[in-house]
Amino acid sequence: LGLKRPYEDGTMDDKDLIKKMKRNLRKAIDSNQPMNALMRLNQIRPGLQYRLLSQSGPVHAPVFTMSVDVDGTVYEASGSSKKTAKLHVAVKVRWEI
Repeated sequence: LGLKRPYEDGTMDDKDLIKKMKRNLRKAIDSNQPMNALMRLNQIRPGLQYRLLSQSGPVHAPVFTMSVDVDGTVYEASGSSKKTAKLHVAVKVRWEI
């Protein structure tokens, strides 16, 4: 059948299956999942707008510089990808707040 774990007796209906899935999802969300600085900053200050300031370096090793304005203070950081640069900005902001 391809199922990892077949139903014990085959009597589990859709409602029971949905309840089980919701319970497992809640456990995953409620558990102490590590959150990076960007996720935490987004919880504290939702809606921040990150901007790409520059992209430099060779094609095989680019350097992206991102910024974000938090309460009138502009924070900047660089990284090898936009995602990494954004994370580095969030780390800076997190230590300042």
